[in-house]
Amino acid sequence: MLEKRPAITRLIIIMYKIKLRLSFFIITVAVFASCKNYYIPKDSFIKQFHGMDSTRLRNVKVRGPYGSVYNYAANSINTIRCVDKKGNSAELSNSPSIETRITLNNKKRVIFYFDRVIMQDSIVYGIQSRFLTNIRKAIPVKDITKIEVQDGHKNFVYIEVE
Repeated sequence: MLEKRPAITRLIIIMYKIKLRLSFFIITVAVFASCKNYYIPKDSFIKQFHGMDSTRLRNVKVRGPYGSVYNYAANSINTIRCVDKKGNSAELSNSPSIETRITLNNKKRVIFYFDRVIMQDSIVYGIQSRFLTNIRKAIPVKDITKIEVQDGHKNFVYIEVE
C-alpha cells in the first residue's frame, strides 16, 4: 500500500511511526524509572510486623488523586525498613501510596497497599483495593518468597492520622 504513494508521503508516514514508537519508549522508561523498588527480607518483615494485628490499627483519613476522602484503619508502622537492589539499607516513610508486592512459592504475586497490611499468627492479611475494601487476602508467611515495596506515586496522602 505504501508503494502506490509518492515518496514524500511514504517518508512522512515512516517518520511519524518512528516518532510515535520513540515517544512510547521514552514514556515507558520514565514511568518505570520513577518507581524504585525496594525489598524487605522475610525475617525483617516479620520483625516489623511483630504484634501488628487488628488491635493495633490507627484510624486515618486519606485524600485521593481526585479529591475523594477515605477513612480506614491502617497499620501503625511509620518507617519501613528495607533494602535496595544492591543490598543497601533504606527507609521509606509509610504512606497510602506505598504498594507491597508479595511473591509466593508458586510464583504468583499479590499486591497490597502497605498501610493496609497486618500480620497475625504467621498469616499476612492485606487489602488489595482502596475502593473495594472487601477484596482481602490472607497469605501464610511460609508461602512467601519475596516482598517488594515501592511508592506507586498514586497521589494518595494522609490528611489526618489518629
